[in-house]
Amino acid sequence: MTVQLNQRQERFCLAYVRLNHAGEAMIEAGYAPKFAAQNADEVLKCPKVAARIAELRQLAEDATIMAVLERKQRLTEVARDKQGSPIQAIDLLNKMDKIYSDTGVTNQDNRVINIYVVDERTKELMGKIADRTRKADNAPG
Repeated sequence: MTVQLNQRQERFCLAYVRLNHAGEAMIEAGYAPKFAAQNADEVLKCPKVAARIAELRQLAEDATIMAVLERKQRLTEVARDKQGSPIQAIDLLNKMDKIYSDTGVTNQDNRVINIYVVDERTKELMGKIADRTRKADNAPG
């Protein structure tokens, strides 16, 4: 949404974003050089001017930053290129799409697993597993 300014204010905003110097931007926009430095702060404090400067800066930033779609397109090109290394590109695409993560997943709910043991050998094995789990849970770390 573009803020409505007069022509001189618009020229000031464009010059200010480019030069990052209010006095010089005032002169370039057509304000009197004699009062440019004095009036620059007042013009910058004008809500419409401040909003337009923020809008112009955002547009400039948006134009230089690669959007998600563009990143995916570039990574897809690399993944399909027989000359390059497609594995890393595919890996990054999968992470971007949250197909998988390189961090482990830990369930932190209080699930209960009931195991019904029907013979002595299974009972012995389950006891060993339970002991190892307890030791691992109590290990310093």
